[in-house]
Amino acid sequence: MYKKRSPIWQYFLCTTEDSRVVNCKVCGDQVSRGGSSTKTFNTTNMVYHLKKHKEEFAAYSASASKGKNPAAATPTNSQPTLLQLAERSKGLDLNSSKAQAIHAKIGEMIAIDYQPFSIVEDQGFINLMSHLEPRYTMPSRKYFTETVIPIVRWLRVIFWSNGDEADKSTKFFLITHMVLSFNSEGGATSGCE
Repeated sequence: MYKKRSPIWQYFLCTTEDSRVVNCKVCGDQVSRGGSSTKTFNTTNMVYHLKKHKEEFAAYSASASKGKNPAAATPTNSQPTLLQLAERSKGLDLNSSKAQAIHAKIGEMIAIDYQPFSIVEDQGFINLMSHLEPRYTMPSRKYFTETVIPIVRWLRVIFWSNGDEADKSTKFFLITHMVLSFNSEGGATSGCE
């Protein structure tokens, strides 16, 4: 059956013979639903028809404007502000939780697949990462060799020895992410960047 979200449905009934029309409960007239299939049906014609019935239209207008139907009264999307757009286009901080998670995954890939550290300088890999997360800036090879990879290798040795594969992978990712979340001063980041 059709979802009846609009308050206009208080005044109309679907017909069993033809789903493209509805019957007005006030006068019995048939009103087109404005389309040829369920995907294109709308309530515009019903609202225009109800305007002929002054009392019912006034009651409908009051119920629609009071928000008795939150689905119809709530805007589905709003335009972002300039500040929000500027914030979205700003690059990720090297120590943000999202960047740290990406560092950990790249480090894990290098360690597991025995990739050369130079992969982080390859233009194809940089293009791939830019496509996946445009705000991400690839750290230097030195950052991966001195910071990420030693931690990844150390954690793999500790956590890969016990547990099933799914459990190992989850523990490894969580602990890697946690260790990498410590900033250069030795304090933990908030995890909310």
